[in-house]
Amino acid sequence: MPSNYVAVTSYGAVANDGADDTAAFNNAIAAVKNSGGSYKGVWIPAGTFHLNNGSKGAGYDGSGTRLYLDSGVSVKGAGVWHSTLSGNYAGFYLRGGNVTLSDFKISGSDIIRDDYNGLTAVEGNGTNSVINNLWIEHVKVGFWFTNQTDNVTASNSRIRNVWADGVNLHRGTSNSTVTNNSVRNSGDDGMAMWSDAFLNTNNTFSYNTVQIPTLANNIAIYGGKDNKVIGNLLTDTVRTGGGISFGTNFNPPSMTGNLTIQGNKLLRTGSAHRDYGYQIGAIWAYWLNNSGKAQNLTVNVSGNTIQDSTYSGIFVEEPAPNISVTYANNTILNSGTYGVYINGSATGSSVFSGNTVTGAPAGKFVNASASFTATGSGNNW
Repeated sequence: MPSNYVAVTSYGAVANDGADDTAAFNNAIAAVKNSGGSYKGVWIPAGTFHLNNGSKGAGYDGSGTRLYLDSGVSVKGAGVWHSTLSGNYAGFYLRGGNVTLSDFKISGSDIIRDDYNGLTAVEGNGTNSVINNLWIEHVKVGFWFTNQTDNVTASNSRIRNVWADGVNLHRGTSNSTVTNNSVRNSGDDGMAMWSDAFLNTNNTFSYNTVQIPTLANNIAIYGGKDNKVIGNLLTDTVRTGGGISFGTNFNPPSMTGNLTIQGNKLLRTGSAHRDYGYQIGAIWAYWLNNSGKAQNLTVNVSGNTIQDSTYSGIFVEEPAPNISVTYANNTILNSGTYGVYINGSATGSSVFSGNTVTGAPAGKFVNASASFTATGSGNNW
């Protein structure tokens, strides 16, 4: 235990006894909050602590039981194999940021997706916060940062078997990094940046492994400005999504600046979209309800390896006029259908340069839209 932390066991929590420890955790949190800066955080020693007593409801409106952390109250455990929070309300809501959460496991008890009452492991305003080395399972969402969070870093964590998104940077989260995490078996997007009401700006998803999203995409970018998706390993999309999707889905205020998608490996990604009734590619440019939302936007998709995609390697659809999109030096290997497929609904243009397609039984490059212009050189089609 760090010298400036207080242990939950000093406030009545008992490891491994099956009794509820919610009151002890809240008392320890209050002691840190009221210490005038003498204490920095709460220590979770080895053992399993239960958080089952409380009221159903959301964290964001305070109606549901959570561990609510005000600014400056951090939480640290003895390691993900040693310190565990278990139960119906084993989640944190960050009210003001400026915290560090590290080195423990959260094992929730959610048995169905409930978007209002469901448990998120770490939610709220993560401004100037560090989330490191957590193990999260059986909750609605792993990390959901929102309300114009600025400068959060989430790293070195594993997220398993959640009902909705593994990670979501939401509602104006900016200048933030999600790196070196492992997300497997999410019930919605593995990782998403969703500019809901406010633009997500200057965020990075880097060097993460995202496997088996059972609904939606491995990684999704919904609007925003100057974001990056770099060096991730994405595998085995199950249904209704791509390996990487970007565009104006879910009604962002706009999409502008520069979006960089570079150096990722996509293995067995893309899937059948059961709602739309057609096939989604590994990389999916999706300009749904664009209506001028994408303005002054440059997208660079470069140096990615797309291998064994279920359908096409790259798939473009919906209107996207006056947007600069470049696909450069991507390698597409053994796609299920096309190497690159431009849907008949697409409008606008893209530049394709230096791309290589090997093994595409339906064709290396097919443009099915009379309203879409493809330019460039150095491709092998």
